[in-house]
Amino acid sequence: MLRLRQAQQFPESGRRVPESGHADVRELFETPYRLVYRVRLEAVEVLAIVHGRQALPSWTPS
Repeated sequence: MLRLRQAQQFPESGRRVPESGHADVRELFETPYRLVYRVRLEAVEVLAIVHGRQALPSWTPS
């Protein structure tokens, strides 16, 4: 997945996910998928990969 590599190399390139309520949760789109991830100090944590037409699962990153 090209966007996963982009998130690893340029973690701040994704837009913030407004419905997450967390500034460190970002997303990138690779049609038709939405990659939702969290920027950590030394890593990118993938939180969800969902179809773009689906709502995000109900979760709260801790």
